[in-house]
Amino acid sequence: MSISRSRVVPGSTSKLTLVLLPGMDGTGELFAPFIAAYGGATQVVRYPPTAVLNYAGLEEVARSALPRGEPFVLLGESFSGPIAISLAASRPPNLLGVILCCTFARNPRPFLGPFRSLLPMLLASRPFDCWNLRYAAASRIQAFAMRCANQFNKSPQPLCVSA
Repeated sequence: MSISRSRVVPGSTSKLTLVLLPGMDGTGELFAPFIAAYGGATQVVRYPPTAVLNYAGLEEVARSALPRGEPFVLLGESFSGPIAISLAASRPPNLLGVILCCTFARNPRPFLGPFRSLLPMLLASRPFDCWNLRYAAASRIQAFAMRCANQFNKSPQPLCVSA
């Protein structure tokens, strides 16, 4: 079996799109500072806020948003890492690479697997919507990230010093 490889040469006229798969918030809004700093072509996949989907369903949402007819790189952040891996394994046309950011390739909490069947009962017994749960989790992560960024911006000294 042969694998065809293609390259985008720096300075070439080829358009390369960075497709961003969001973490647990599902909106991609947390990518805003990165997109502003990156400056290249980006496309943010947004997961439906009102639907409760498993990884296979989220993968289909992401697959339908992939660029057609132009080279792209996938970036799977946090919760979307397994989705990026699965998409890459299917070898979509024009995929040049995958970037995994703060993520995992397999279940980080396998001991919770046996309790998966209890989740529908928990969701049915509690009056909350999944969007608020995802937003609350993302807000805590974003607040932590902003505190770290603010601390970094206040300190002109390098974070690591070698002797």
